[in-house]
Amino acid sequence: MCSSDLSIPPTRGLIFDRNGVMLAENTAAFRLEVVPDNVKNMKQTLAALGDVIAISDDDIERFEALRKSKHSFDSIILRFKLSEDEIARFSTQSWRFAGVDVVPYLTRAYPLGEEFAHVVGYVGRIDVNDAQSLDAARYDGTTHIGKTGIEKKYEDDLHGEPGFEEVEVNVNKKEIRKIRSVAPTPGKNIYLTIDARLQKATEDAFEGRPGSAVAIDPRNGEEIGRASCRERV
Repeated sequence: MCSSDLSIPPTRGLIFDRNGVMLAENTAAFRLEVVPDNVKNMKQTLAALGDVIAISDDDIERFEALRKSKHSFDSIILRFKLSEDEIARFSTQSWRFAGVDVVPYLTRAYPLGEEFAHVVGYVGRIDVNDAQSLDAARYDGTTHIGKTGIEKKYEDDLHGEPGFEEVEVNVNKKEIRKIRSVAPTPGKNIYLTIDARLQKATEDAFEGRPGSAVAIDPRNGEEIGRASCRERV
């Protein structure tokens, strides 16, 4: 017998405006995960799943790449953001798919939408280029990182620190029991100098006309609003 550590990814920090208005939050979603150890024939299982839930070639490719870097007893993501209809269809057929389950998780959402996209930025899936520059241990189990804007600039603060779960495994690397666990440390919340109400008023003022504007607090130089609009065609 020996032990193995399973990483527990942290919850990403939130982003607020200067008055505490939420600009980036984490909302509940569901994804499809597979534990290879519990699947007798992976090729047949994936083909059968494709008749129940839409699974793209990219989903399969990403899944197979993850399998090579994970333990066979790890739960590996196959599909993100399942719809209610997909969850319902799988539920009625789940008895056919040993080792496959619908798992809840948190996904990034932006309550105020496009008005803050150029400031707040967005998160995206970790790709090959990202993986080369990331701390592998710190990002083990994490699927998305900041790609632009505040999400990217403050990635280190927003990400948090992973926890871990130590499990006992046999010679075939199959899990026997859980030994201990350490909870992850959530990412830090970020408060911007931007005023959400002023930002919206600035965006609305353009009414689709081309132009840009930046509002600065003369007392301290803090940026409290920024807008840019291209001419609609």
